[in-house]
Amino acid sequence: MAVPPATGAAEISPDLYPSEDDLPYEEEILRNPFSLKLWWRYLIARSSAPFRRRAVIYERALKALPGSYKLWHAYLRERLDAVRGRPVSDPAFDSLNNTFERALVTMHKMPRIWLMYLASLSEQRLLTRGRRTFDRALRALPVTQHDRIWEPYLALVSLPGVPVETSLRVFRRYLLFDPSHIENFINFLIASRRWQEAAERLAGVLNDDSFHSIKGKTRHQLWLELCDILTRHATEVSGLKVDAIIRGGIRRYTDEVGRLWTSLADYYVRRGLYEKARDIFEEGIQTVTTVRDFSVIFESYAQFEQSALAAKIETAEEEQEEDGEGEEDGRRDGLSKLTKKFLDGFWLNDDDDTDLRMARFENLLSRRPELLNSVLLRQNPHNVEQWHRRVKIFENDPAKQVFTYIEAVRTVDPMKAVGKPHTLWIAFARLYESHKDLKNARDIFEKAVNVNYKTVDHLATVWCEYAEMELRHKNFGRALELMRKATAEPSVEVKRRVAADGNEPVQMKLHKSLRLWSFYVDLEESLGSLESTRAVYEKILDLRIATPQIILNYAFLLEAPANEVKPIYLQYAKLEEEYGLAKRAMKVYDQAVKAVPDNPRSDPDFWKVWKDFEIQHGNEDTFREMLRISRSVSASYSQDQKLNLEEAVDTLKRAGVPEDEMATLERQLAPAAANSPVKNGGRMLNFVSAGSESQSDGGIRLTANNEDIELPEESDSEDDKIEIAQKNVPASVFGDLAEKVTKDEDKGADAADNGGSSLLGALERIKRQRRQ
Repeated sequence: MAVPPATGAAEISPDLYPSEDDLPYEEEILRNPFSLKLWWRYLIARSSAPFRRRAVIYERALKALPGSYKLWHAYLRERLDAVRGRPVSDPAFDSLNNTFERALVTMHKMPRIWLMYLASLSEQRLLTRGRRTFDRALRALPVTQHDRIWEPYLALVSLPGVPVETSLRVFRRYLLFDPSHIENFINFLIASRRWQEAAERLAGVLNDDSFHSIKGKTRHQLWLELCDILTRHATEVSGLKVDAIIRGGIRRYTDEVGRLWTSLADYYVRRGLYEKARDIFEEGIQTVTTVRDFSVIFESYAQFEQSALAAKIETAEEEQEEDGEGEEDGRRDGLSKLTKKFLDGFWLNDDDDTDLRMARFENLLSRRPELLNSVLLRQNPHNVEQWHRRVKIFENDPAKQVFTYIEAVRTVDPMKAVGKPHTLWIAFARLYESHKDLKNARDIFEKAVNVNYKTVDHLATVWCEYAEMELRHKNFGRALELMRKATAEPSVEVKRRVAADGNEPVQMKLHKSLRLWSFYVDLEESLGSLESTRAVYEKILDLRIATPQIILNYAFLLEAPANEVKPIYLQYAKLEEEYGLAKRAMKVYDQAVKAVPDNPRSDPDFWKVWKDFEIQHGNEDTFREMLRISRSVSASYSQDQKLNLEEAVDTLKRAGVPEDEMATLERQLAPAAANSPVKNGGRMLNFVSAGSESQSDGGIRLTANNEDIELPEESDSEDDKIEIAQKNVPASVFGDLAEKVTKDEDKGADAADNGGSSLLGALERIKRQRRQ
């Protein structure tokens, strides 16, 4: 503790005097007190000494060397370490500040010393002294070092408790030094709730095309910040054209259109201009082109209407409660009473508009499908499906449906359409037809057939629908006339004029539309004559647009009766025999058997031709199948005759005809059964025995049912001498396999000659007989 000595100087504590260990350093310093090296060596040697003792050495050194930056910097750092952790009210801080002031006498050009001092003042919360010291530092240091001072300076004035005006002055001075940091100033203004200047500064930034954000913000983000300030603090910001600013953002930033429209409406709501806010909501809904933006605006609009309705209901309830408490006080002025006297009862003077607000809210919700459809159509006005959906929305309002169709057919370009544009015309005409207005429906179709569609098929569909409408109303002649008009080929003059124009419409290709001709020929078959139908088919063939199905339909139209198909089948089969395949010829004969009437089935010429064919081209199996079919047909024909005879006899009995007359009629009805030639010992032709048969001599002959025909070698029928023609296959088809087969056949022939003939089948024996 320092006490005044007898000599009048401040007494120094004994422990601060140099010790015997310090004598070498003290002697050197006495010899050369201005050597920084010696002082620095002395301080290093006493680095473990208490700070008070080291402070004496620093003070002595700085007295000898007051311009040494190294000594001042080290001394100030140790003094800062010494006060760290102490309360700011400790007297040591005053000593520290005095030391900094003494250092700045010679170190005023050293920014590090200033920064150490300014940081200490900021920690001590000495705002006024700190601000003045910052100003001294800015005046003392060169401009190139100011950026190191401004950062802690702005941090100081941003601390809580600093007067806003003081901070604003400091920030404005800083912007004169570096305007690029205006974003920091704007953030400070927002934090300080200085909305007017914040909006003005943001507007200035957005109007500066050369501005680049040091914080990495886009102009879009800055624009949204400005909109938020303008709309949320509408009553605190003036002098700016808010409507123009936000509309400019709507035109410029299309990805946030919904949010900007909502912000503009919110601006008018906060200013109490509710009708203007509704106009903004309606304008936004009618102009947005994305479903996302529409959803944002519609939700805000609905919430606004709902809030207005809820507020009105709440206000009405409060007024009712107040009216129930007592009568109105008599302190109203005369003008108020006069107004109530003359305007009472008029709906315009009625404050209770709850029903109106409810109607507005319900109307908004009911309009949502229509408004959403309008958004989708603004995205692509040529979307046919969306137009159909729009018409369906107005299904209970025919007038709106008509206006929608008119707008649709005027708007949709067939060349750009997504979907089938001709369906709009067809649906439009059907709308009039459903209301029994055929005149307007025909007018719509007449306009529709003159539209230049993208494909011929679309135009052909319109013509077919036009004709079908006439058919539904029994106008058959008009339907045929429409088809004749539609399928008429353009004249040479029209073709020449279109060729000169260079843009060929689909109407020039309509006469080759397969859809149109198919519909036309169906109408002619149903309503026209045979000659007119044939003329249509011939025209289709001339235009070379016929399909296989059309050819078949034409053939069915010209088909001969069943009793005249026999020669056609025979000629067809002969053609296949001579120039085609045997398999196809067999198929033709099979079809002939099924197609000819029952009375050709007993024609011997038919069966003879089939038999000759099987002999020439068939084999044992096919020949056997032919015989089986022949016997089956004969048996069926005989059975039919017998059944017819029995039915006739039963009818006569029920009619009461005598038996002698019935016997006479029975003989007349069955001349074939009485006069049919017998074969094989009196057996009737076309009769298949069931197992036993009576003979003329009274004996009984047993026989089997030979429906499955066998060809035994010892058979005595005329079929034994049948020769079946064979066609050899070229050996080149089989290659080496042919040689092997030939060798096997030679071996088999040798074995047969040696007594193996009993092992051969019937077909092989027939072949051997043919070779001999």
